[in-house]
Amino acid sequence: MPNPNRGHFYIGGLQNTKALISIYDMQGRLIIKQHSVALNQELYYPELSSGLGMINLTEEGLISTQVLKLLIK
Repeated sequence: MPNPNRGHFYIGGLQNTKALISIYDMQGRLIIKQHSVALNQELYYPELSSGLGMINLTEEGLISTQVLKLLIK
């Protein structure tokens, strides 16, 4: 995932083929929630405001969740 970015990125390195992605601002407000994100699928969210956010990534069939920092230009 290119970081910083302008709301256009992809998620790589998934162990399974599908995941749930949730993007939050730094106040903890949910901005975007998308089900069935595929491995290396390009994601484009032009509505994201500049600043720092967090991506919560949960893969189907796995209990673990990854939290990634996201910097939008």
